[in-house]
Amino acid sequence: MSKVLLIAIVFLGIFVQSANSQDSIPNINNKLDKSFFRNDQHWIIEVPIWIPGYRGNFTYGEVSVEGEDGTSPENPIEPGEPLPGWGDGTIFSRLFNTEGKFNFYFMNLVNYKNRRFIGVFDAFAGGVGGSVKFRYNNKEIIQADFSTALFRVFVGYQLYQYRGDRENFIYELYGYAGYRMHSAKIKSNLNTQINSIDINPYWGEPLFGVRNNIYLNRWLFTIQADMGGFYIDNKVSYMINLTANYRMSNLLSVKFGWTDWDIYNKEKFLNEDLVIKMHLSGPMVAIGFHF
Repeated sequence: MSKVLLIAIVFLGIFVQSANSQDSIPNINNKLDKSFFRNDQHWIIEVPIWIPGYRGNFTYGEVSVEGEDGTSPENPIEPGEPLPGWGDGTIFSRLFNTEGKFNFYFMNLVNYKNRRFIGVFDAFAGGVGGSVKFRYNNKEIIQADFSTALFRVFVGYQLYQYRGDRENFIYELYGYAGYRMHSAKIKSNLNTQINSIDINPYWGEPLFGVRNNIYLNRWLFTIQADMGGFYIDNKVSYMINLTANYRMSNLLSVKFGWTDWDIYNKEKFLNEDLVIKMHLSGPMVAIGFHF
């Protein structure tokens, strides 16, 4: 989480600097205005690319696989560390190591805002893969691929708003509630012939969160966090989004920031125990269309 805190500090520094440099609020009724203060456009559609680091592991029946792409942030799951409910670890984690291959993740977003209400739908999807090798002779015995998708929809209400004395910035606090849908696909072969796995578990959960918006003329900074599952039926997840938007024109804006997504799920699937613990975290950029 140290990278997340660093980005939050950077955002705060930009906020203070911009607040001191801006001296007037733009005319929100001007159709050609590039400012985020304008209130005549309610929709934003974004087409971003997310490039996260991955670290996670899963077990299904007697097969356990853990992996990472080599760019994950600090303090996620350590290799060989048992998941909650695993007990004292397994021989598997002591005898084998994992080399991961990173594919890609993408996300898109539709945002609606009108007066004190917001509505958001976003989706995240992509995949990672890995090969597990025996340490002593480097013989590969398991190949595994893991892909996942998340669909999130929520509505929010503005709980608080503050306007600067010189009308040069606005702060808004929203509370929101919604629903998150997870879908995972796991494929793995043991000895490439026996004990193959090809499963596609999916589950849904309610979520609650808060969003902080800071408007500075052509800049919009957002700090957003939510939690779902709440350990009901051994499921929990949370997501943190730190972003900065810059308004390029009446139609377009560019966004960059950091997204962190964590999942834990333990359940019975097709009469076998399934445990998934995953941490995805990394930078993202996006182009937004306003209308």
